[in-house]
Amino acid sequence: MTDWLRITLPLSFSVFFIFVLKYCFNFTYIWLIKHFLDCMKRINTSAKKVRIGLLLMLTAAVGVWSSCKDRDEDPNESVSVLFNVTGSPGVQLKAVVTQIGTVQGTVYNFTPPGNTWSSQPQIIDTSVGAVHLSMTGQGASADSRAVLSIWINGEKKTSDTVKGINLMGKSVVSFLK
Repeated sequence: MTDWLRITLPLSFSVFFIFVLKYCFNFTYIWLIKHFLDCMKRINTSAKKVRIGLLLMLTAAVGVWSSCKDRDEDPNESVSVLFNVTGSPGVQLKAVVTQIGTVQGTVYNFTPPGNTWSSQPQIIDTSVGAVHLSMTGQGASADSRAVLSIWINGEKKTSDTVKGINLMGKSVVSFLK
């Protein structure tokens, strides 16, 4: 038991030392291998004990290496969002609701009713998950239309059209990948 400790203790310190040098000070692998071989020369033991120690050190090194995977960068980014609702002639928008993520945003009621509405651009983080746009309105005839659009960074991401006299529509852009 004492021979085993005499071999593995210096080897485990050597593995820890190699890990610290490699990942904290960015030493090259050639230097690390040279240091390891120097440590092995200093341990004056039989070949079987050296092989066991080498196997234990290699196992520890693989464990350390596999636990130090590169961390994924945050996939979220900031984007500019603009909501837009446009009705055909004769359409009267009654209400528009915007929602960013899970929290209901702003409710816009129209007095007097109009047929177009556009929000100010808003900078949001894509970690919110999704943006929603809903509207209600009154059409002049069965051919009346309203178009709901969501623009992301100046590019139209979605455009949904509702048709009829009682107009109710919604549009969603999801940032989930």
